[in-house]
Order: sequence, then C-alpha cells, then structure tokens
Amino acid sequence: MRTVSSRRVFARGFLTGCLALLTIRTTLFYGERSDEKGPPKIFFSPTSGLGNSILALVSTAQLARSINAPFAISWDTDTSPSCQASYDDIFQRAHSSVGDLEDCKRKCKLDLTQSGARSCWKVLTCEERIKIAQLFASCDCVHVSSNQFFLPIFSSHVVNDLSSLAKQYLKPSKRLEHRLYRSQEYWKKEFGVTHVIGIHVRAAHSNSGSRDGKWIPKKRTFERVFWPCLQKVVREVYARSETIGVFVAADMPEVRIEATELLSTDERVVELPTPLKTLPNDTGLGPQRSSVEVQDAALELFLLLNSDSLLVKRGMHFDSTFSASAMALTRCGSATSCYYVDQEKCELVTGQVTPDFHLQGKISCGIGVGEEEEECDLLPVKARL
Repeated sequence: MRTVSSRRVFARGFLTGCLALLTIRTTLFYGERSDEKGPPKIFFSPTSGLGNSILALVSTAQLARSINAPFAISWDTDTSPSCQASYDDIFQRAHSSVGDLEDCKRKCKLDLTQSGARSCWKVLTCEERIKIAQLFASCDCVHVSSNQFFLPIFSSHVVNDLSSLAKQYLKPSKRLEHRLYRSQEYWKKEFGVTHVIGIHVRAAHSNSGSRDGKWIPKKRTFERVFWPCLQKVVREVYARSETIGVFVAADMPEVRIEATELLSTDERVVELPTPLKTLPNDTGLGPQRSSVEVQDAALELFLLLNSDSLLVKRGMHFDSTFSASAMALTRCGSATSCYYVDQEKCELVTGQVTPDFHLQGKISCGIGVGEEEEECDLLPVKARL
C-alpha cells in the first residue's frame, strides 16, 4: 500500500511540475497576458473622409477576424474632421461591434495610415498570424487608426470577405435606408426607369492647380472623361429596349451642371435628380465635412451601389476612394455592369475590384544588407486606474 501511495504522490508531483513548466512557457511565448483572457479587442477609428473610412473599417475588421479577436468601432462625430458624422449616423451597428475604449485598462495604439510606422506594416504584411497575436499580447485593447484598404493582406478571397463584412458593418442606418428607398421609388414612378446608370465624378482631382487653399478644377471634365463611355453604355442598354436614367454624383456643382447640359441632348436618357437639398462643393485642399454633408454623401454612395451600371474614373489608380468604395462594394459582373473610364478608355470590369493601397514605397520582407530590424512600437497608453 505504501508503494502504491508513493507512486501516486510522485505522479501527482510530476504532473504538477509539467503543468507549471507549460504555464511558464506559454507566458513567455504569448507575453504578459494569459491566453485564458483570449486576444485583445480590436477597436477601429477613422482618420479621413467617408470612402477611406469605409475601406479602413472593413480592413480592420478582417484583421480582427484573422486572429480571432473581438472587434469594435469607435467612430464619433469628432473622430475625423473630414467625416463629422458618427458611425451610427450612417450605418446600422452590429451588436458585436459595440465597445468602449475607456473600459480598457491596457490600451495600445496602432497607426495604420499611409504615414504609420513601416515596422508595424511589415509585421502585418510579412509575418504569420501567430506573430501578430504576439505583437498584441500585452494589450487588453488595440486602438487602430487607419485610412487604408489593407484587407487583402488577411484574406484569401477578397470578394467574399468584403461582401460578408459589408453585410455586417455597412448596412445603411434606418434613416438613410428610408431616404434611399424614397429616392429609388420616386425615380421609378416619376420617370419609369428600368435601368439606372450611376456615375461618380471626383472633379477636385481633375484640377489645374490651386489658389487660396482651393482647387482650380479643369473645365469640361464630364465631357472629356465620362461622356464617350456613357454614350457607349447607353447604346448597348437602349438596344435592349430599356428606359434609361442617369444619376451623376459629383463633388462640385459645376460638374453636375455640365452633366445636365449634355444629358439634355440625348433623347434616350433622362437625368435622375439627386435627393440632396444642398449640393457638395468640395474645393478645399483639406476639406472638413459636417455630419449632414457626410450623411448626404453616404446616401449618394448607396444610390451608386444600387445602380444597374456604374462608371468611375480609373487610370493607373482610382480617382478617389469614394469611387473605389462604390466599385468594391457593388456586385460587379453580376448585379451591376461596372466600367473604368478615362480619356479614350471605357473598360468593362469583369474581375475582382480591389481598391488602391497608398502606403508610400513597397514593404520588403526580411532584413536587407546593413539594415537593423526595427520593432513595431504599439505606443501603449497609460493604464486607466
């Protein structure tokens, strides 16, 4: 009996020692936070306008997905001067995205803008998911500020992931949903349209320079860049005996006036009026957009997304992130016929639409000759008592 009892004591001691060793190794591997707590909550905050903010939000949500971390959205009216509407003003909040940064004791900040630390971008781009989890190990919450589309880094199928994230986080608010429905119904009843062609024009980027802090737009942008492709699309749609309506969303009134003049010369189409009471006049170099202006922009974005055909300008790159968001979030090739336009360009989009990534310079994985490896500093915020 004593021998059996001694063996049991030895076995218990041996197992206890193994568990203690395993706990020490786990702590060393994952950092100070116990893996029992799980990964930190990832918070997203925008830094730029609506288009950038949408693309950065879905990218940050995919980052959280990739490391099985909970995701929350911290987007208020004062978060970004270029987007002074809150997330809840524009979208319906998923219950899972609720969270308060003030409840976090150990907060870390991660700058994922174009000027963010390249060492952090390098970890996200080059390292395996376990290395990213280790980077966040000492944080209860990671506050990501971004204006970039980096979803492809964490996605093997961008279209599917973008679609599922849009359904979860980018559904229009009830108020915008109602305005969207009223606009579409008005177009149908008043004009009898069966095919809507949506066009987005970012005229501020087609400029002749600047004066007194404002862009000087080039003349006849709509006619030079969009009109030839629009005529081609109209011919194809009209041949199917469709009743065609054209909706033009632009950042300057001059462009809409020019579009109205040209559209009035084509009997095959009717111009669809915008539901906005005040037209945007986005001529500033660093524009500040009020809550009303951002909600109006979101309404026009949702109208573009629901078009049967969609035309946006893209040369080597998208002309704006608003255009890129419209193309990425619509179902090009199935529900919508999408076109890239430019001078002498009218390209039907048949493949995956991926917005541009604006980080300056390429990220090189590995360490070059004579280089030292830089650590990604998450800028830990002082713990709240």
